[in-house]
Amino acid sequence: MTKHIGGTNIMIDYIHLEIIKTAPEIMTANTLLTFSSMVNIDTGEIIQQRHGYLNQMAMFRNLKIEISTNLKTNYSTINLTGSIHKFAQDNTNHQDFNFVNITDTINELCNTLHLNPINCILHHLEFGLNINPLHNTSDVLNSIILCKGIDYEKKEFKNTGYLKSFEFSQYKIKIYDKGKQYDLTNNLLRFEVKVCRMQYLQLRGIKRTTLDDLMNVTYYTKLLKVIISNIDNILFYDYRIEQMKITNQIDLLALIKGSNPRYWIKLDKDVSSNTYYKKLTEFKKLVSRYAPSNLHDELKQIVSDKWNYLLNDCTNLPNVQKSDVVQIYPNIVCKVIQLPKYCLTCGKDISHQRNNSKYCRFKINGKENKDCKNHATNFFEHDLRLYPKHQLHLLEIDNYLQPELLRLKQIEFKKYRNNNTWQHQKH
Repeated sequence: MTKHIGGTNIMIDYIHLEIIKTAPEIMTANTLLTFSSMVNIDTGEIIQQRHGYLNQMAMFRNLKIEISTNLKTNYSTINLTGSIHKFAQDNTNHQDFNFVNITDTINELCNTLHLNPINCILHHLEFGLNINPLHNTSDVLNSIILCKGIDYEKKEFKNTGYLKSFEFSQYKIKIYDKGKQYDLTNNLLRFEVKVCRMQYLQLRGIKRTTLDDLMNVTYYTKLLKVIISNIDNILFYDYRIEQMKITNQIDLLALIKGSNPRYWIKLDKDVSSNTYYKKLTEFKKLVSRYAPSNLHDELKQIVSDKWNYLLNDCTNLPNVQKSDVVQIYPNIVCKVIQLPKYCLTCGKDISHQRNNSKYCRFKINGKENKDCKNHATNFFEHDLRLYPKHQLHLLEIDNYLQPELLRLKQIEFKKYRNNNTWQHQKH
């Protein structure tokens, strides 16, 4: 652990969730949420979106919840977007937000909105951290040349600091002066990875991600590897190098040319891959020879130390000698909330029923709730043809609707029944 672990600590920031296996009524019936739709001010009619969809939107603190319903099929999708860090801290993100804070926040969010974290699928994820570099933040930013052969985009903050970003097809890297952005006096550098397509993480051994995964300490070990790999992909110069003291003119010329990203972009087009990487290796060796220290390795070490500090920074940790106990202990001390369970058809609370219950039981909730299960089982023969035939059982149709099509159980197929004869699929 180094001493450079101060500053504002952030691990997870922006998220985009798709909430599956959850009836929209669970959201719309929540008294903490007020949903609205676009309305024609002349007629008072609700305006439908393209392709016959009805969109409803509500804000929960800084988080936006959207329900999109197909008016023909009654199939709905639920999405939640926003900064989970700002949600936890009254729409601000300048305070510490470590692993324990994240776990507590997810538990609070799921308990309040009656969500199961396993059913909250992440489609976008923004993660990173702030560090106090050993050297001036501006010098570190100036030393960044390009990443994976791509030039950076630059954005300034009121002429006091700036951001460098690299945008790829599935993700984006942002490195910027966090201190200058918020007029802070301390030396603060922010390194951030914004994943726009989760396939990027899947290709790096991180499977389908849910809110439940964000409460697992091992998940963050994998995210750290992603951050470190992106730092390794960045080509650094070092503006502490005193060029006037370099007597070897060939080395001096190579350093001057190599510090310009346009040189590498043009070289990549003009020469073979072998020649390009040979020049790249030679440039890195020159930087390492003439720089006072290895800026790249220092940055990786500080990032690793800071990330592990955030992962294990729990005031309830016992005084132990073995580090592996510390690694798993946050999962033990965090609050575990027993989430309520709701009928997958009508959205009514069925927590009082058996653990394996999925729908309202009419013996408990009354005969008026008997149709909940019927909506899930009364499929027409021509609808059953859409699903696999082997060992198909009407009462096990959930196996073929998970996860995206589960809400099809709400469809009342009798509304679309034609004059043709039909029969139920036999068991």
